Amino acid sequence: MLHALPPWLVGIIAGAALVLNILFWVPFLLFFALLRLLLPFPAAQRRLLPVLQWIAHTWIADNSGWMALTQRTRWDVAGLGALGDRFRAIVDRTIVYPDGPPSFWDFLQGRLRRVIVRARVLPIAEQLRHLDYGSDPEGRAQFQAWVQQLWQEKDALIARLLEPTPAAAQ
Repeated sequence: MLHALPPWLVGIIAGAALVLNILFWVPFLLFFALLRLLLPFPAAQRRLLPVLQWIAHTWIADNSGWMALTQRTRWDVAGLGALGDRFRAIVDRTIVYPDGPPSFWDFLQGRLRRVIVRARVLPIAEQLRHLDYGSDPEGRAQFQAWVQQLWQEKDALIARLLEPTPAAAQ
């Protein structure tokens, strides 16, 4: 909507909207989070959780509102489905900027055109969850090999996402 304005003005408007959104929502969020922390009653804590979730969702929606006014970024996000409630896995996120890495000012000015995000939940092998990284050289080597494999997979995924073929849509 504001795309006809000079980029520096769009950046100022977007930055002001971001700051105002933060200044508006953070006091509410902190108040109810502290209230939930200080109240030792499980029933009260359960009743405050939906309030905190509503504040968070509304804050995100407000961010989406000012971004829609000032940005023309096309987001391509996949793989953020099911996350478990135990630390038996990690979330591997890959973020690719096909037009090159932007600065925050580029983002505020609406110059960020496309972002590709891929996420997947990767189980952590039982032996890696319980190793002592500092004192177990063999376990440390296994962990490092696992991480190196993840980086190789990530590099291959980035290469596929940057290809100008239908494979980039996966």
